[in-house]
Amino acid sequence: MKLTSYFLILGLATILLACSNPAPNSKEVEANPPLTEKSLLEAIQEFNKAFQEGNVEKLSYMISEDYMHTNSSSKSFGRERWLNFLQGRQEEIASGQLIVSEYVMDQVEIKVYGNTGILTARMKESSEYNGEKQYSEVRITNLWVNEGGKWKRAGFHDNKIP
Repeated sequence: MKLTSYFLILGLATILLACSNPAPNSKEVEANPPLTEKSLLEAIQEFNKAFQEGNVEKLSYMISEDYMHTNSSSKSFGRERWLNFLQGRQEEIASGQLIVSEYVMDQVEIKVYGNTGILTARMKESSEYNGEKQYSEVRITNLWVNEGGKWKRAGFHDNKIP
């Protein structure tokens, strides 16, 4: 009798423990994907495509509310000023004044620390502005944060490569 009671209690305890921490279902995993270098790289690639195309709406959702942007040729500035710059750039792309033929990131290194990620890379851009060909290479550092399951760029810095 003692042995039967022991196994009954052990069985009930096992069932209760199993039910208390259910495995996440596929919808929960989709809503909260793991924070990995791969997931961050995918967000960065989406961001770069939107930038090349001048998609201000998409980019506005992909930067944090307290975004800081620093170019090698200017002082740091925040989200509103960067979005204003993007709006002007979008108009130049739409009018054909600016044609971006290449916007490529290589020499990529990514590290994820909890809900924060850092990227270093080289960016190469070929474009034509008012009929004049332009080419630039810059070394970049980006700070990314994960807010509500979405990667958002929180900081940017570049330095021209001579």
